[in-house]
This record gives sequence, C-alpha cells and structure tokens, in this order.
Amino acid sequence: DVPVGLTAPVELSAKVRYRKFDYEYMQLVHKDKPVPKLPIVDVCTDSVTLPVEGVATAVPAQTSPIKAGWQRWNDYGIGNFLEGGGKRGNFKQAEEAFKKLLTLGVPDAVPHGHLNLARVYIEEGRLKEAATRLKEAGSCNPPAPAWSRAWFTSIVNFGNATHKEHLDAVIKDLEGLLDPDSQPRNRGFDFTKDYVVWNALANRLYKRRSYEAEGSPVRREYLLRAVQAGERVLELDAEDVEAHDLLMRAYEELGKIDATGSVAQPNADWASKAIADAANANESKSVRIEACSQLMVGIPKLPAPRLASIREAFVKLRPAFHAEADPEMKEALAATLAVLHRESHAIYKPDEIARSTATQIYRAKNPIANYAARDRVIYPTAADHRAEILKSGELPGAR
Repeated sequence: DVPVGLTAPVELSAKVRYRKFDYEYMQLVHKDKPVPKLPIVDVCTDSVTLPVEGVATAVPAQTSPIKAGWQRWNDYGIGNFLEGGGKRGNFKQAEEAFKKLLTLGVPDAVPHGHLNLARVYIEEGRLKEAATRLKEAGSCNPPAPAWSRAWFTSIVNFGNATHKEHLDAVIKDLEGLLDPDSQPRNRGFDFTKDYVVWNALANRLYKRRSYEAEGSPVRREYLLRAVQAGERVLELDAEDVEAHDLLMRAYEELGKIDATGSVAQPNADWASKAIADAANANESKSVRIEACSQLMVGIPKLPAPRLASIREAFVKLRPAFHAEADPEMKEALAATLAVLHRESHAIYKPDEIARSTATQIYRAKNPIANYAARDRVIYPTAADHRAEILKSGELPGAR
C-alpha cells in the first residue's frame, strides 16, 4: 500500500547483511556471561525508485549495477538452481532462466546458458539432454571453460556407464582435470588440490576394478590407483569420511591376514611399539606380521582419545605398504590399514552428520521453524493458525 500524502517518488531499498554467528547460539556458548557484540557486514545493497501517479510520474532511468544484463539472468538461474538442490522445487525456474541466455544475442552468455542447463539436467537425471548441452557448450564461440566441461562430462558419462570403456573415458577426463601441467593457473585455479575431484577419481577407479577378474594383476592395479587417489584426498582433508570409507574397502581387498593377536589392555605406548615393529623393514617378517595382527585387534580397543595413535599408524604404515616388495607382508600391512580406515570413518562420521542431527532436534522442539523450513511455505497470519502449527506442526488445509 502506498502511504497517503506522498509528495515524492517511492524508493525501495534492500541490503544483504552477514553475521557469522547466530545470537542465540552465542548465548549458549557464553552461558551466563554477556554476549560480545557480533560484527555485522553489509555484503551488498540496492535500491529502485518508483513513480507515483499524480505526484511524481517522471523518475530517473533505473540501471542495474551489474552492467552486463545477461549476468542477471545467469545469477537468477544459479540462485534457483542452488535452491532446487536443497528442496527440489526450483529447477524449472532455473531451466527457464538459463534458456533465456540463449535468446539474448550476446555471445558471452551462450556458453553459460548451455553449461548451466547441463547442470540442471544432471540433477534431474536427464543425462542425454545434459550431454547435448555440454557438446553445445564446447562448440559455441566463445566456448565454456574446458575444465567445467570435463567435470560435468565425467558425471554424465559415469551416470551412463554400462561398460568398462565408459568408465575408462570418465577416468581419462578426471585424470586430465588433475594433470599438473594443464591447470588454468592464469585464472587462479589449481584442481590438483580439489579433494572432490580426487574423491571422484578414487571412486571411479575402484568401480573400474570390478570389471576385471578377482585376484588378477589388472584388478589389483586399479585398486592401487584408487588407493593413491584416496590418499591424496586425505592429504588435503584428513577427516574426509568418503575417502576413509573407500580406502577401507580397497585395503580390505588388497589385504589378507588372520587377526589372531590378542592385547589385554591396549594403550598408546603399546600402539607405538606395535606400529614401529610393523613398519620396520629391517625387522623379521614374522615379528612384523604379528605386530599387524595385534594392531588389527588392539586399535579398535584403544581407550579414547585414540586419534593420535591412529594418525601415527597412518604416517608409518602407509609408506611401508607402498614400499613393501614381499607379497605376504604387503597383504598384512593392507589389512591393518583397512582397520585403521574403518576406525577413522567411525570417528569422523558423527561429525559429518552433526548438522542434520542438530536440525532434527531443533525441528522437533520448534514446530514453527520446522514448518518454515519446508519446500513451500504459506506463512500464517491468524493467531488460530499459528496455534494449530504449534499443536500439530501442520497448517490447516495445507499439503
């Protein structure tokens, strides 16, 4: 509603503000102490001036601070795409926005349109259409960045993989993306440090080994390559649960040992001694294998905190495994590493799901917040409707 008595145009303004911590959260952190003043940063602001009939019908031309108009369509599409990724409700709007880029007659907009349409179609499982868009993104002038096309092409090809040749193509794309000599460093990019790509490569290599005969040298080679990619992930993020899970499975297949050792009361000193024995190439094989057997039994029984011992084991046993020439000893080390990755996964997994766990608890205690977090929300204005939400968590008549 326009206020009565206006004598000038109406100016609408908005700003996006950022504060790192929620005030309620900080109250919990500081308990009974005063909460320090939390800095608020204005990320961006914008305004628009609207004419008012009979008062001020002429206003200055409204221009966007984003000078290339196509970028606004692209940003709008990306916003809908990201929102759709969480709630699955905005992909259609994103698709329409990205299609608009192809109709503006701006060459710079075209590769973004095709590439982002491919992203939408990948999320919706429309892989054939995604492949077509990726091909278009590479053939237009100017083309979409080669690294983006390589990444999304690998996703499409993996989704369509029914033969080992398809996986070989995916692996080739990912290895090309990770090639140190082909990094677009002039753009400030270095994908050799991208643990998401390394994780994808490790996963594809592990899957590729399933097309080879069990126990064959070729199958083992794919397993070793998957291990190398997975361990590269952990160099970048030691707590990555996806990498720990894959390495556990890969090392289980590479390993072979009867864990018959017994440890009465394992502790950090015992672990250090067993780790040193297992890793020592100058020690007898029987002593080293016995140490591996004891570690497999004793590491899961170590009292908390046990991360220091597990990390010590990784530091010494990984290089020992890769350097080992004796097949039997190599299998023992692999079996031990499988246990270490299993225990690491069990430690780090609760951290990965902590956010979803906290969200579930909060939603259960706050019906209105739970209601507001849904895919489509009609905010109630009547007191009786709010009371109904508090009672049942559902707006009357809304589904």
